[in-house]
Amino acid sequence: MELLKDAARRSHFSLNTEKESPPSNSVVAFNIELSHSSLKITGSRYVKFVQAYIKTESELEREGIVGYVGTVNFKQAKSLEILQV
Repeated sequence: MELLKDAARRSHFSLNTEKESPPSNSVVAFNIELSHSSLKITGSRYVKFVQAYIKTESELEREGIVGYVGTVNFKQAKSLEILQV
């Protein structure tokens, strides 16, 4: 990380220290946790999807929620589909 910061300084490129994060096994972007060979909706966002899925009376909205979650993580989408509503 220091090597990167040093190169940025020498290039007169300023880094945003509030957005810096050291190397990690995973990163979160747009409520999606990304790691090696894995994508999943973050826990807090997934809970909101579950609540919306249970609350709605619209089958189209349920299909939309499951469809979106399924584009990120198949297992999370399947766990939504088995909810009894």
